[in-house]
Amino acid sequence: FTDIALHPESADVPMIAGATVLLCELDRLVDGNTHRIVIGNVTFAQRSENSPLLYMAGGYQALAS
Repeated sequence: FTDIALHPESADVPMIAGATVLLCELDRLVDGNTHRIVIGNVTFAQRSENSPLLYMAGGYQALAS
């Protein structure tokens, strides 16, 4: 992260400036057969006007506008 601008409030977790960020506290883990479902409480949110980075079906995808 040496050449990347970080959000000024990112003390514990590096948050890229201008990126969408959600920080959560773990509430509980639920067994979902072959997966675990993570449930958390949002403690910080930052929205960006940039397109999100989405990884789905084995590759990076764009959301329809």
